[in-house]
Amino acid sequence: MSKDLNKTMKQRIIVVQVLMVSLIFLMGAKSFDIQVFKAHELTQKAENDYARHVIVKGERGQILDRSMNKLATSIDAISITACPFKIKDPGIAARKLSKILNINAKKLQKTLSSQRMFAWVARRVSPNQASQIRQLNFTGIYFENDSKRFYPNRNLAAQVIGFTGADDSGLEGFEFKYNSVLEGSSLKVRINRDGNGRILDLDKKKRAQLKGNSIVLTIDKKIQFLSEQTLEKTVKAHRAKSGMVLVMRPQTGEFLSIAHFPEFNPNNFKGYESAVFRNRAVTDAFEPGSAMKVFT
Repeated sequence: MSKDLNKTMKQRIIVVQVLMVSLIFLMGAKSFDIQVFKAHELTQKAENDYARHVIVKGERGQILDRSMNKLATSIDAISITACPFKIKDPGIAARKLSKILNINAKKLQKTLSSQRMFAWVARRVSPNQASQIRQLNFTGIYFENDSKRFYPNRNLAAQVIGFTGADDSGLEGFEFKYNSVLEGSSLKVRINRDGNGRILDLDKKKRAQLKGNSIVLTIDKKIQFLSEQTLEKTVKAHRAKSGMVLVMRPQTGEFLSIAHFPEFNPNNFKGYESAVFRNRAVTDAFEPGSAMKVFT
């Protein structure tokens, strides 16, 4: 009886040992398969989940007056991003975000319903919009540092300076004329994200190297301001529709002021009719007066 019991115990121990060896062998085989045969596939999947490549543009150069005062510059802004995979109810999120951002709710819902780890929601939102979105406290919605074009003197020399569009490319004035000089270089960079979809590294060193060139105008900020102030009073006093003032240094031919009325604020150009954007001092024909007066 004792011999049979010992024999049974030995058999059980052998079975357990065989099972343990088999389990270790299977685990080793699986590990080998993952590390050798599926390494490339899994690495690619990890990169797709946590990294992506995007075209990044350097900061736009400044537009300065003759005394190096800023007429157009770039300032910090906030952009809204999302990790759709983390959003619990894309429908509710899209509906509330679209009201604040004034964008299409259906398109946004489609974006937020995907299983992606990263998606842009809106670029360069206003501080008020960012504040309202923060109050919603949605899981999967994030705030990223960005930059946008800013005109510190508002209406000053607006027709001369012009403005940029949503993609930071020049649309009017010197912003358009010298867009290739002002705009930063483009580079395809890798953006890494954490498990929540938040951007970990935008490779700021590379972005700084991509900054565009600044341009210096012959315009004098003080003379420009006085010209515009005087022009506005004169146009209103004579009930005229519009007016222009050009101040030139005769020795060099430099323009110290090119003033227009009516004017506009390039920080909010969408609130104006396109006709007011035109630099009429350059584009419009006007009667020169008597050419013989210089001789009499």
